[in-house]
Amino acid sequence: MSNRLISLLLAALCGGCVVVPKTTTTTRDLGTSEGEVIEGAPQAILLETVATGSIVTIKAAAKRECERPIYRVTEVKREKHARMRDTKDPRAAVFGALLAPVTLPISAVISGFVVLADGSGNRRRDTTPMPSQKFACTSAAPQLAVVVALPSGATLGGTTDAAGRLVMTIPETEPYRGTITARAALAVASEATYARATPPITAVREAIGSCAARHGIAGTLELRLTIDEAGMATRIGLDVGDGEFAACVNNGIAGTRFPAAHRGATLVLPFAIPTARS
Repeated sequence: MSNRLISLLLAALCGGCVVVPKTTTTTRDLGTSEGEVIEGAPQAILLETVATGSIVTIKAAAKRECERPIYRVTEVKREKHARMRDTKDPRAAVFGALLAPVTLPISAVISGFVVLADGSGNRRRDTTPMPSQKFACTSAAPQLAVVVALPSGATLGGTTDAAGRLVMTIPETEPYRGTITARAALAVASEATYARATPPITAVREAIGSCAARHGIAGTLELRLTIDEAGMATRIGLDVGDGEFAACVNNGIAGTRFPAAHRGATLVLPFAIPTARS
């Protein structure tokens, strides 16, 4: 067999019609996605102060400028598939056509294994940063130093927790009623009034002192209180003053509930009212 014929046969085998794997790459725009919001530094602090009895709860929120990253998402897919390829040499094509019943099945099987090994192809998602969104936002203000001014002039200090909350207790040495003021950096002062349960005898003493000053009563006096089974004063008696003074004291202790030890009894309470200084 001549060298020329051998060359044509080899060309037919190697360059004739065969099935070969081919890789294609496609891209698809999936739109945009948002990243996690980035909070800026506090620009102002909002304080909310609530007092319930002796318990003071302060909530602190920070006004900030927040930023939300935006990304363009693109899906890139690379996959293999089989395709027919023939030779560019017309002479080899003649021999390739004769050998095609052999070469095509063999090349198709090999290419099939390659395509099967590739499965559904290779997919990935690419993200490209886009201009981010900036907007005003409000969130909790943790680790914020807060100072609370009490009615007596004393102060309490504390730091907010991770949720921007701070809980304090008004000391027993403070008045039973009053106004407290909370302050913090970058914040407008926040006030709250409180009213603690006043002990019954203290409530009576305050009512006697207030009414005596209003009606010009001074010196010693005796107050008799009849307490019912519910702990309420049902009758009062004063050894000084007139009916208006008695009515003032009665209104001053209205709603005061006495403990079980005083119920069903009559209390006799002496008081000394100092003379008002001119």
